[in-house]
Amino acid sequence: MRTTICIVVFFAVIALSPGSFAAAEEAGALPGVPFISTPLLLPTTIAETPATIDVTRSGTSPSTDDDSAAPVRTTPAEIFEPAVEPVSPDTSDAPDEMRTDMSDEPDETDKPYEPENPPVEIPVYEKYGFLVPERRVSLKAPRAGRILRLHTETGKPLNAGQILVEIDCSDLEAEIEETRLLHEQAKVERHKVIEARRRGEVEAHEVDISELEAEIALARLNRLRKGLDSCRIDAPFQGVAGKIHVYEGQNVVFLAPVLEITSGGPPRFKTEVPSFWLQWLREGMVFDLRIQELERNYQGRVIELGSEVDLTTQTVILIAEIPEADAMLRAGMSARAKFDGPDTAESQNPAEAVSP
Repeated sequence: MRTTICIVVFFAVIALSPGSFAAAEEAGALPGVPFISTPLLLPTTIAETPATIDVTRSGTSPSTDDDSAAPVRTTPAEIFEPAVEPVSPDTSDAPDEMRTDMSDEPDETDKPYEPENPPVEIPVYEKYGFLVPERRVSLKAPRAGRILRLHTETGKPLNAGQILVEIDCSDLEAEIEETRLLHEQAKVERHKVIEARRRGEVEAHEVDISELEAEIALARLNRLRKGLDSCRIDAPFQGVAGKIHVYEGQNVVFLAPVLEITSGGPPRFKTEVPSFWLQWLREGMVFDLRIQELERNYQGRVIELGSEVDLTTQTVILIAEIPEADAMLRAGMSARAKFDGPDTAESQNPAEAVSP
């Protein structure tokens, strides 16, 4: 019975501390029991008990009075729970406000890359505009009436002075004929009065009145005849017929749009640029021009800068010619102009600077 109790106590001590068996064997408390290097694991219920167990550890330093080791008081939780080193929390995925800086010194990898000699870029300015004809005129009806005849079509070439539209002026022609007859009658009456004056039958002032009536009839006749010029529309210059707003037989009012005519030369580029560009923009400057519809590149040359700055938009009109214009270019096409600005950015307006 005594031997059984000693064996149970021995295995309990062995389970609690591997070094306690060696101390007991040296003291001769358990003779003849072989040394077991692997400790026995106790049930979980033992580890959960809060009781304190005295265990003599072989790793402690010996006492000065004798060779026995000093007892160490420990709990089952300390025995069965392994020692865990503190680990710093990983805050790489946490929001910026939850991160903690573990180092007082800033991380050099967070600093932006700053080249020692950054490349110097010349500012580039871009503006969109349209191709416009060198000259464009919208012709309007010089008088009210019915469109009698059209002598042209859209896209047809025209010569200066060519008749384009005829307006019915039959009422005017009738009035002219009536006035002509009145003038003839006034001349006959004046001749009769002059003959009567020679015979002494009338006074001198009656001759003057007859002459005045004849002159009035003639002036009215000349005025009506000049009105015949408003019965037709002629081409003011050589060009191409544009959009026609009327058709034959249509009644039009005075100053109603009839048709458009454009010059037959190559189109020009027109746009509006910020007024502060005038610091470096000059007539004769060459720039790159990209025609959007054709996806082709041309070169433009500034030939005119507006004389006034728009008070609302603070822009000025720019007109440029296209020296290498071909038959593919048409008025109304959209284009993008790219200008090379000054070498420094002193003249740039931050609100208007355009990236390439």
